[in-house]
Amino acid sequence: MVLHLRYPNAHTHWFSSLFLYLYVDVSDDSLREIITRVLMERFVVHRPHPWGALVTFIELLRNPQVRFLE
Repeated sequence: MVLHLRYPNAHTHWFSSLFLYLYVDVSDDSLREIITRVLMERFVVHRPHPWGALVTFIELLRNPQVRFLE
């Protein structure tokens, strides 16, 4: 799914929203760790970083509903 987080379009927005939905609504911490790990791997390996992956990760950090840092 993270491979679909590329440039600004409706497809990227849908997958970004899906990631955020899964992160917020699923109470399983292992799924949250997997989502975080996969996004971080995209930033470590590839340069330049895909626009959609950056926006999704920033939204995870800034959105108060997500509670990423807890």
